[in-house]
Amino acid sequence: MNSRASGKFFAVLLGIAVALFSLVSCDRGESALSFKSAVDEADVYIRNNQYTDALNALKKSERFANDPMSRLGLYRRYAKIGEKARAEKTLRKAAKKFSKSPEVLAVYGNFLLRQDRISEAEKITKPLRGTRYGSVYSEAALKKNSSGNLSTYLTKDFSAVYKDIFVGTMNTTWLVNAALVEVANGDYPAASALEEPIIRENRKLTSPEALFWALVQFDAENYDACLWNTNLVTNIKYTPVAASVASDCYTILDEGEKAESVRMSLISSDAQIPDSLAVNQALSDYRNGRYKRSYDLLTGVLARNPEYAPALLSYGKLSWIDSQPVSMTDLEMTLRQTTLRTESMKAYDERPRFLVEDAIEKLSSVEKKYQEKFRENRGESNIIDSIDELIVERISLYLRNNSDLPLKARTAEIWKTLEKNESGVNVYPAKLVYFAVQSLISFGYTDEARKLFMNYINARYMSSDRKDSGEKPVQDSVEIDIFGGERRVKAEVVPSSVASLAFGEKVAENAESMSVWEIELAAYFALIDNNAETARKLYEFVLFESGGVVNSGRGSYSASFENISPLASVSSAVNLSMIYSSTGEKESARSLYGLAAGRCENPVIKSKILHRIAQTQIGLGDYKGASLSVDYSLALDPQNAEARLLKRQLNGGDSKM
Repeated sequence: MNSRASGKFFAVLLGIAVALFSLVSCDRGESALSFKSAVDEADVYIRNNQYTDALNALKKSERFANDPMSRLGLYRRYAKIGEKARAEKTLRKAAKKFSKSPEVLAVYGNFLLRQDRISEAEKITKPLRGTRYGSVYSEAALKKNSSGNLSTYLTKDFSAVYKDIFVGTMNTTWLVNAALVEVANGDYPAASALEEPIIRENRKLTSPEALFWALVQFDAENYDACLWNTNLVTNIKYTPVAASVASDCYTILDEGEKAESVRMSLISSDAQIPDSLAVNQALSDYRNGRYKRSYDLLTGVLARNPEYAPALLSYGKLSWIDSQPVSMTDLEMTLRQTTLRTESMKAYDERPRFLVEDAIEKLSSVEKKYQEKFRENRGESNIIDSIDELIVERISLYLRNNSDLPLKARTAEIWKTLEKNESGVNVYPAKLVYFAVQSLISFGYTDEARKLFMNYINARYMSSDRKDSGEKPVQDSVEIDIFGGERRVKAEVVPSSVASLAFGEKVAENAESMSVWEIELAAYFALIDNNAETARKLYEFVLFESGGVVNSGRGSYSASFENISPLASVSSAVNLSMIYSSTGEKESARSLYGLAAGRCENPVIKSKILHRIAQTQIGLGDYKGASLSVDYSLALDPQNAEARLLKRQLNGGDSKM
């Protein structure tokens, strides 16, 4: 084809395209005009109650209804003249053709809801979630599940449902419902974020609503928002709890004076004081030397509620402090025996005191009630959780108060307490096991501590292993000779070292379902059994895989750790650092020692960690850094003999280094 012909052909095509566009444009314009003309005619008939003529006019207009609004206009007119079947047919076609039109879906959904066709409405309106028409879907979803269980309404999907209803109604109660869903699912940040439109618009809340949001914001650790809500609580019925929450907020924000001011304003009023607030004020009074009011508040709580754990624990701790001898000079001791003693001395000497024996009795009484309840309701694990700390506080007080007893007698008390609180074979309250294992180790009974711990872990996490695997328990075997005779042969005893190794590996396999302290103890026993590989694996899990911590390069010689789990103890970091150091991973050891030192608050322990950091730095050839670490170590604890020796070696250029 030559260029002239080609150009002529292109011109023809262009002409056809323009003509088609003009036709389409004209068709659309004519369509809109035709539709408007037809419905205007129908409207005249409707106003004159000439419904047959109106119906004919609307039928003619159907082929011109080419957009969502036109279809909805038809639907409205069909409904107005009582043509329900045609009205629904119009909506159904519109929903099919304009499936992304929120207006069409909303109107159709409303139509189905009014017809009580809930399932169809819920399906049609699902795309409306999160839009300005979301309340239509919300109504359908609520009606569909109206006969369901409460748990149905606490699923994540329903949080969006409640939010959409709020958007449609501006009723803040629906945001409370949405927040309840998030709280039930443990998502406190999401729950707290739901109050944002209330705070932004400074909307008025009822006292119950304000208290609800205060508690949500407290759990989400948004303490300023929590305090904003507590200030909105004015109803006397709710102000005591609001004051208690506000006091806790100020305490966390390290504003002790404001916390006490809130508590005292409530105490001086006629309102009923919450037990938690009274306990907090009692502890504050004790710290500030207001001993009588501290005693009155705490004993008042226990008189009203003898099983209130925070009050019992506080009573026990204060009783131990009160039992310690007062540090006095010779002059003070002499004056106290004469009429010359000061008013402050007199007040201190004659003040009421918390007694250790009384604390032990109160704790024992609750422990006994727990044991009786457990026997009646065997299998209710929540009973164990609520009493755990009280049992430990009781036996801890007993052992400290009877430190002059023979070691065997104190150990016997531990075993007796375990036996009394055993809920199954080798199953005890978790915190009691932790306390017992630590105490036995400190008493020098390491093997007994290991056995107790292994039995507890096996019973709690691994008791079904043999059953699930089909493995038969180890027992004596029977041999049959060629003449048909039998003789029983003793099964070989598994060496303790092999059992310990297998136990450590089992813990590593089950680590994700175990508590951090359980893994740490398993790692400790693996370490003292010279099973460094298993200990390393367990410590690394605790430090780098629990508590939401993420580190890169772990285990390499050049690893530099950004952080460690907030759930891990400092001793775990130190022990793993030792393992790294012993395997030549000096950089990893130094990095981890540094994180451990940063977390440690005890100056003596921190001094020891810094001494180890210095040793690691020497191994890396960093003598200047080692010298600084040693100086810091001695500044924290001048009595650290190992640090002093290392400083002399550094200053003297000891050839052994």
